[in-house]
Parts: sequence; structure tokens; C-alpha cells
Amino acid sequence: MRYIRTVFLGAFAMILFMAGLGSAAIDAGQLVGAWVHTNTADMQGLEFTKQGKVLIYYGGGGDAMTADYSVMDDGRLNLSMGGQASFYQPTLSGDQLELKSPETGATSQYRRLKAGETVAAAIAGQAAADQKALQDRNAALPEFMNRKDLVMALVNGPPGVLASGAIEFVPNGNGYTGRVCYDSKPPRLETITAQIQGSAENPITVVSFNQNAALGQVSFRHAGSVPNINLSAQVNFGGTFDNAPNCTLVIKPDADMRKQVLDRFQGEVARLNALKAPLIALLKDYVVLTGTSQSSLPSEHDGFTDHFVLARNPQNGTWQGQGQIVNRKTGATVIFPVIAGVGIAGEKPVIQIISQKRVYQFSDIDTTAGKLSGSWQMPQNPNGQAAELTIAQAVDAKGRDQLFTTSKAALQKLDSSTVYHTAIDDLESNGNQPPNPIAVTLV
Repeated sequence: MRYIRTVFLGAFAMILFMAGLGSAAIDAGQLVGAWVHTNTADMQGLEFTKQGKVLIYYGGGGDAMTADYSVMDDGRLNLSMGGQASFYQPTLSGDQLELKSPETGATSQYRRLKAGETVAAAIAGQAAADQKALQDRNAALPEFMNRKDLVMALVNGPPGVLASGAIEFVPNGNGYTGRVCYDSKPPRLETITAQIQGSAENPITVVSFNQNAALGQVSFRHAGSVPNINLSAQVNFGGTFDNAPNCTLVIKPDADMRKQVLDRFQGEVARLNALKAPLIALLKDYVVLTGTSQSSLPSEHDGFTDHFVLARNPQNGTWQGQGQIVNRKTGATVIFPVIAGVGIAGEKPVIQIISQKRVYQFSDIDTTAGKLSGSWQMPQNPNGQAAELTIAQAVDAKGRDQLFTTSKAALQKLDSSTVYHTAIDDLESNGNQPPNPIAVTLV
């Protein structure tokens, strides 16, 4: 035995619902006749009579249940059975009927049966059509994943948790690689991967957001029909269901929205690039930086002498090279590889130099004098110490290549008769043991 759910609307909810009614009320007589669903619906068929009765078909053409129906003064359709009532907002357009649940917002769509059609045959025909549409949709999933008009959006989610984005996939072996351009400030680009999993009859698309811990791995269900397929998933952004309810994440085709997202993304990228341009021009393609940095340790109260040699990588816009710090009290020297870049922090351009040992950030930059002031800190350590650098040399790609050519020629003139002497401090800056002398010959 199936029962129509009773919907209890409080006074406040009723006021909101009444204020939201946008369509003109229909007359009960306009509903008289038989209707069959054209989308997913619990009530697969409806047959309204002039006497205020409606036959409701759930599982096919032979299980009709009788209920009373009426159209209320506020335009709602009331279906009642055994003292229990369910309300819908009806919209009628010719031979098309839509019933919207004010409780969930879900809509069910129906078409009026033509003369000579029976409800049982219409429901069976719609079931066959639904099965065919499902098979077509599943077969079209690989083509859907290759579309270049896809967007991703969060429906009914908490504000500011996840910006909408333009999403794109590229086939990669048995799966897909891709990216999301988020419509956010600052603009953010995230790489993703995806796979179609499950069975041929019930596939799911699993998307891994490897750089977004709030999403992680999301399993999307498929909805819609060819060509208007879309993917949807329930996601939660932490907490309990009481304070962080599930919301719906959808991936769908929307060329207009995609263009708007990408236009804003590219515009914001251009604006930030304009802010960074003076610092990029300052560092050029090859730069030597020298300066000092302070320490919080009493044994290192004299601080360090810092030296960096960086060459620009045009493929990713970073500078790579070598850093060297010398303890000004003990002379102990540490040499390490570094990578540098120009970024934005609080709408201000900054230069960062990153290594496994130290992270430098310079936000006070005199581009005319070539002086950088900021701080350094150990990775994962929020406590910073002052650091200052000055550009000792900066040249463009042509000048850099000439420097390298000159250095290479000088190295090629060396022979095994040349002996170099140096010392290595095995304990770095501790200075508790004398350094080890080293002799080097080049062959």
C-alpha cells in the first residue's frame, strides 16, 4: 500500500511560498483527462475525472490508487487520500503539465494522452523510451567528457565555499586528465583526473580534485538525456549534517556560462600579471642577488651573508638556481638549490625564493635601486627573520647566454694540472669541529 506524504507547512513557510507563486492559477477542469510522466517521477500516470477524483499510477498501468483532487484559491493542487494531503504547484502549457513540490522543489512533467491512448500503454511506452534514453546516455558518456563547453557549479552550497568554474577533460589512457578554471579572486587553476567506473548499465564518473582537500574524490551520477547530459553529486564541506548539510555539485554543458567564467578568469590573470610585470622586468632572465639575513639563535647573532644565482625558465615563468648562506661568525657555508617566483600577496607583488632549508618573501621592493626587503623562515615555521638582498647583476637572455659561453670556454681550458683547494664543514653552521680540507682536480 502506497501513501501520499502529508505536507505540513508552517505559517512562515506558507507566507514565503505564497509570495513565490508566479504563475496564474489553473481551473480544475483543465486537468480532466489522462497524463503520463515524461521525466523521472514517483507518480507515473494521472487520470483526472470531472467528479474531483484522480487515479494515480505508481508502478505501471494496473495499480491505480484513487484520491481526491482540488485546485485551491492560491493555485496549489491538493491531492488527498485517507485524510493525508500532498500539495503541488501546477503549471499548464497546452498538453504539458508540470507539478512542482514546494517542499523539495522537485518537478515532475507530464503529457496529456492522445485520443485512443491508454494509460497502461503510455506508461509502458514511456518506460521503453526511458530505457532507450538511458542506454543512449551511457553510450554517449565518453563523448560528453570530451565536450569543450562544460562548467562546474555548486547548487545550494554555503557562500564562498566553492566558486563556479570552467571544466575540461582530455582522454588519458583508461581515464581523463583535466583542469578547472575557478571564477574566483585571485583566479585559481586546478588540475584534476577522472574515470568512468561502475557497470555499463549504471556507470558513475569519479573525479579526483587532487589540489582541493575540501572535495577530494567525488562520484558523479549521470542525469539528463543526449545531448543534454549532466553529472551531479552530493558533497559536504566538513562538519556534521546539522551545520554542514549536503549540497549538489553539477557538471553540465553551458557555453554562455563557460565564456563568462573564462573571460573573468583571463581578465583577472591579466590584471595580476600587470602588477607583477615590474618585478619580472627587474629580475630579467639571469640575476645575481647578494645580501644578509638575520637569525634568532644567540650563536648566530651576526647573521648570514646570502648569495643567490638564478636563471629564468621561460616554460613556467620561474627562476631556478643556487643559494648560498655563510655564517658571518664561523664562516660555515651551506649551498642548496632554490626556485624563485613573482606572486601576489594582499594585492601587492612579492618575490619568493624557496628551498628545502629556507623560504624567503620580499614585499618591500625598490625597483629603481634594485633592493629587496622582507623576511625568511624555515618551511612550516611561521616565525620569520629579517632579510635584505640587492641585485648585483641582472641581464636578459642574450646576456645570460654570453655569460654561459664565456664560463664554458674558461672551463674547457682547464686541465688536470690545475688543483683546487677547499674545505667542507660537515656540521654545517654548528662550528664544533674544524672543517675538512679537500683537494680537487678536473679531468
